[in-house]
Amino acid sequence: MRKQKIILSIIAGCIIIAAGIAGLLANRGRDNTAITRQCDTAIQTLLERNGINSRMLQGTKRRALRSGTTRMEYIEREFRVPPAINLSGLQKAITESKTTAPMGIGKIQKSRDKQEQILSIEFCLRQLTLYRLTLRQKILAEKKPGEAEKPGKEKTGKIALVLDDWGYNRDLPAAALALGIPITYAILPKLPYSQEIAVSLRNAGQEYILHLPLEPHNAAGQSLEKNTILTAMSEEETLDIMRNDMRSLPGISGINNHMGSLATEDERLMRRLMTELKRDNLYFLDSYTSNASVAETTARESGVPFLRRDVFLDNSETRESIGSQMDKTKNIAREKGQVIVIGHARPLTLETLRDLIPKLKNEGFTFVFLSDLKNSE
Repeated sequence: MRKQKIILSIIAGCIIIAAGIAGLLANRGRDNTAITRQCDTAIQTLLERNGINSRMLQGTKRRALRSGTTRMEYIEREFRVPPAINLSGLQKAITESKTTAPMGIGKIQKSRDKQEQILSIEFCLRQLTLYRLTLRQKILAEKKPGEAEKPGKEKTGKIALVLDDWGYNRDLPAAALALGIPITYAILPKLPYSQEIAVSLRNAGQEYILHLPLEPHNAAGQSLEKNTILTAMSEEETLDIMRNDMRSLPGISGINNHMGSLATEDERLMRRLMTELKRDNLYFLDSYTSNASVAETTARESGVPFLRRDVFLDNSETRESIGSQMDKTKNIAREKGQVIVIGHARPLTLETLRDLIPKLKNEGFTFVFLSDLKNSE
């Protein structure tokens, strides 16, 4: 009988302990902040695909929220939209996208006066607004019937064309040089033709930079270049790779990242790189493979001239897509006066550029080296 009482007491004690643990876990609550940040990333990606990049960001507000024991975050962003972009089409692209799930579309507000039109879209999680996007667009004055267009009235701008991934093919540079415009060539280090291409570009008066391989997210699932700099490397190993890569391409004007979506988010690593760039008086072009890149902050802190990519030209390898991306490039150049567009060392890209460049020149656009933009800042 006594033995049974002891067993029952042990069982009762276990039940009490289990209930206590369950209570502690329940009181710990949930953390839903990642949901808002995922929505933020998805929206910025959608905007970029439609010609709106981070340089058009006018302001950001963030605040922590709590509903019971659940932690959340509210984000509000406001962007300036170039007049050439169709705001209604942009609204449709955003509201019909599935990439913001589990967030749903909430209230949509529109307003318009003589100077600008404003579109505001809210995103909700279980009827709670956690994200608000505001888009402002200036309204261009309409031309009166019969009014003639004044010469030079259309605003154009400077285009800095960067072509990545040189070093594998020794024949493509000739096709690129035949385009007859300033191009900044980003050369991968220590490939079979890297040095040969650098010499030919230097002789042709073209600008070239080091296309430095940096660690991306999901590195295990991707094919990385040899000696890609990883976030887990020591400072000595990181700088040894970087310095050897720089010495292998004498005459570079700067550096941009090859891949690097994870590396450019790592402040410690980026500060190491910027220290070297400052020492050699080189600029850094952020290929902007991550919206969370800290490259600009670390470059400014280190006194390194900084530039950031506005448009990717040929992520989709079709003439139609490249033409569409060049239209976005033109819109940004008109709006800001300058634009940085990155393409790749590919035959189709060069063939499409061969057809597009004369039209762009006729429209008044000017092609420049990256260093021309750096020196104008």
